[in-house]
Amino acid sequence: MTSSTSSLTKVSIILSKPEDWDEWMLIIYTMARNGDVKDLIDPNLAAEPPQLIEPRRPTAADVKSGAAAITGLDPGEQKLYGVLREDYKYDMMKYRDRRSALSSIQDFILTRVDRQHLLVLEGKESVYQMLTALEKRLALTDKACEIDVI
Repeated sequence: MTSSTSSLTKVSIILSKPEDWDEWMLIIYTMARNGDVKDLIDPNLAAEPPQLIEPRRPTAADVKSGAAAITGLDPGEQKLYGVLREDYKYDMMKYRDRRSALSSIQDFILTRVDRQHLLVLEGKESVYQMLTALEKRLALTDKACEIDVI
């Protein structure tokens, strides 16, 4: 009996020329969709979207004005405070997941851009800024596509 093992070949696409742009962006968009951050990175947006804001931890004063601690709340208010804390925990988990996704995409960009284009990224802090700068330099324009087809 013979066994055959199929192995997946990992393909790395390095963004080095305009022809690489569409395939390279396909990977970026897939990572962004999986990390629920496509709305924060899309270089086709007219303006940079607002960046993630860390959720604020609720305090007793959010439930009852002037309350300094949970001990200053009645049982019903303490229950409401507990709900706010649970919401905060969920929001914080979502925030961390999205930050992690953005970080992974940023790492991908920095390691999958040809060396000759790295200086384009200098001073760019967000993934959106990086992609916008790279798109200006490397994405095929409509005119270039027409010429390529001809």
